[in-house]
Amino acid sequence: PEYQPNNLKKTTYYLRCVRRAGCTDYLESNIVTITVIDVDATILNGYFDPLCVDKGYIFQAKSNGQGATYFWTFEPDGIPAIATSQIVHPVKWPTAGPKTVTLTVTLGTCAETTEINYIADVCACKPAFLDFDAVVVNDSLVELKWMADKWEKDHVFLVERSLDGLSFEYISTVTGVKEQVKHYLIQDTNPYKGESFYRVRLVDMVGNEDKTQAVRVSILDPNSLNLEFFPNPASQTFWARFHEPAGSGTEIQFYDIVGKLIYVQPVDVGERTLEINCTNWMDGTYLAYVFQEGKRAYALKFIKVR
Repeated sequence: PEYQPNNLKKTTYYLRCVRRAGCTDYLESNIVTITVIDVDATILNGYFDPLCVDKGYIFQAKSNGQGATYFWTFEPDGIPAIATSQIVHPVKWPTAGPKTVTLTVTLGTCAETTEINYIADVCACKPAFLDFDAVVVNDSLVELKWMADKWEKDHVFLVERSLDGLSFEYISTVTGVKEQVKHYLIQDTNPYKGESFYRVRLVDMVGNEDKTQAVRVSILDPNSLNLEFFPNPASQTFWARFHEPAGSGTEIQFYDIVGKLIYVQPVDVGERTLEINCTNWMDGTYLAYVFQEGKRAYALKFIKVR
């Protein structure tokens, strides 16, 4: 005889028991196990309205644990067309029209597929920022103010600064208020001396981004030198940073404690930051003289340690 169970929702165990007519004892067969693996092909954040042409989107599958595989297709003309990771970013479509995202999750011999259909459209590229400014309050405080237009999705503002206006570093995050025109204010209580630049980037929950133009500020302290060393003391390399860009004919001369010249560092016009290798210097204290157009402008101390 045969037995075919119905569709099972969980792992089930079967045992066959038989006995001869007139006998009281049952004979039991081996246990047969039918294992049901729970596979979930849910797309956690795949619902976008609208889906904009040439915008990058994040697609994430629900985790199915160790051993699970994920196979995505982004049709037609998706970039990429296929992917095999749990999280795919960025995904773009260069053309408008109907689009289909398909996810198949496989675990063991079990598989499940989910499909989502979209209509991609050419979305207007509305800027996020209506205004942005950076104002020097004093030599230890810069205020950053901006006004943001309505933004439909949850978002944050990333505040950044730079010495050269090209390479920016993160300094703070401000949570945005969606679907409102709003003014924002944040303070940098440890600004760079000399010339620096500030900007603000908006990033929303699906990866859309906009940023302000970089705004230049300058903090001049007449009681401070235009140059600093960091780290100081140092053992192998250290950085020389000018608060204002170096002028023509600038160089740094290092002298040991008995007045012997041990190293000369030329400085290009406009240079702000440069690295100096002191590995082979003797441990001790050095005086660094800054020369401009052949004239000694000022001096500062540097300490070499092991």
